[in-house]
Formats: sequence, C-alpha cells, structure tokens
Amino acid sequence: MALLYVLNELRASLGLKLFVAHLNHGLRRQATREQCYVRKTAKKLRLPFFTKTIHIKKTNGSLEEIAREARLKFLYHIARQTKSCTIALGHHQDDLAETILMRLLRGTGLDGIRSILPSRTLQGFKVIRPLLVTNRDDIIRFLDSKKIKSFQDISNRNKKFMRNKIRLDLLTQLKKDYNPHIVQTLASFSQQAGLAYDYIHQESLRAFKNSCQKVRGTKKIALAQSATERLHDAILTEVIRLTVEKILGHTRKLTAAHINEAVDLIRCRPAASIVHLPYDICIKKEKDRIVFSAEALQKGFLIKEKNTL
Repeated sequence: MALLYVLNELRASLGLKLFVAHLNHGLRRQATREQCYVRKTAKKLRLPFFTKTIHIKKTNGSLEEIAREARLKFLYHIARQTKSCTIALGHHQDDLAETILMRLLRGTGLDGIRSILPSRTLQGFKVIRPLLVTNRDDIIRFLDSKKIKSFQDISNRNKKFMRNKIRLDLLTQLKKDYNPHIVQTLASFSQQAGLAYDYIHQESLRAFKNSCQKVRGTKKIALAQSATERLHDAILTEVIRLTVEKILGHTRKLTAAHINEAVDLIRCRPAASIVHLPYDICIKKEKDRIVFSAEALQKGFLIKEKNTL
C-alpha cells in the first residue's frame, strides 16, 4: 500500500502510467477481503486494476517459493498485457536483512549475500524495488501519517516458517542485545558484497565461455578440465554456479557446501568421481572434462487457477 501511494503521488512528475496488479494465492481466508480492498483503493485512485485468484496445492518443496513463482508469473502476464516495461515490488530493508540472515544460516556465497537487488531485469522486464532503502518502521509511520489502511498477513507470525522465526526471534534479539541498527548494517553489507560479486560474475562469464564444451543432451554441459584447473577458486565457484543455472534456470537450494564439494571434485578427486547437487544435478569428473547433467527434475507444486475476479 505504501508503494502504491508513493508511486501514485509521483506519477505526474515522473510521467508514469500505473497499473495495479494483485494476486490472491488462495492460502488464507483474509486474502479475499484484502483483494477487495486493493480493488477499491485502485478505483479510488482511478488506476486500472488486474487481479486473479489461484489455489496452490503443495506436493513437494517450499510453499513460499512456489507462491513467489506464481506471483511473478502473474505480474509478467499483466505487464505484457498492459505493455508495461517496469514492475515495481514492495520489498523493504527489513525484507533484505531477513533474507541475508536466512541465506547465511543455510549456507550461501556472495550472490546470496547481495540478496534482493534494487533493480534487475527478469523475463525482459525491469523489476524495481523503490522501498529497499526504507525500513518497516518508517513505512508504517508513513501509512499512519497518511491514514492509509494496510493489512498484516497473519501467517507472518507462524514460526514454522524460517523467515518468520528470523524476523520475530533472531532479528529482535540482535537489535536488543547486539546492534540496534542491525537491519541497516546488513543492508550495507549486502551492498558491498554485491559490488564484489559483480566483478567476479563478469570474469566468471568469460571463463565459462572459454571452458564450455558442447555435449549431447538438452540437460548437459561440459567444462574443459584444463581450463577449470587454471581458475582462481573465487572464479571457479561462480563458474559452477553459472553452469547449474544454465541447466536449471535457477540456483535455488544450491548452498556453499554444495559448491565446495564441487570444487573439491574438480581440484582433488580422481576421474569417474561423482557429486550430486539439488534438483538431481549430477557432476561427473571425466578424464579431460567435467560434465554437469540433470536426469530428472522435481515436480514441485500443482496450481489450479480460478477465473479472474
């Protein structure tokens, strides 16, 4: 709601044409009431409104992740329909801090530390997060000062989800006992990690192109062993991540421990050695090359859509 009102106030001076898109994941009873409220708000602001209700049925994996994928798919669709070039999302500084801690606890590299980016290109659209430099408390104060009604997702207090435990327990304790400005500190750390990662990523792209070999099979990529042996570990780890991303289209569940095991395979283990990574990715060391393959990908979730409201 804060993002909507801020962009609406700026649209004349910035020459923006705004569309409001809202996805009801069908996971909470309160979601329908929120959906109706967003519709009324868009009507009050005289902005075109698009919405859809879906039902997510869990079969395997992260419910949070499949909800995110469904939401992005919906936003891409509306952006194409409206011929929009930019999608604005409402992530803020606390979201960034929570994500950094969550990834650190699970195991991650520089790419994970840079976390949520203020701007990036996805599916041909520029995705921006204008509130990323603003913390949750400031956003709530803004909403209160403008007397703008907002909703709090009740599932955000369910500690069975790791992100909620980090927000409600870990971040609270860090603020109280160690650093009252921990959110801002983590955000600054993420920014510095992002600068370092950008340099490593560019060098790794060159290394990947130089070492990549053609292999039969749509889910296979081979890297020349002679080329990988000459790489600095910082570049090699990113080349491994890039190779997995080329096969899967993402690097979800790929941790620092997985990357380290792959590096050990390339550096130290004999030919015919094998390492298994998430999503059925297999890395095999052959005589003169390293072969990445994915025999079968996990199904994930089933989504049943309802008609647009």
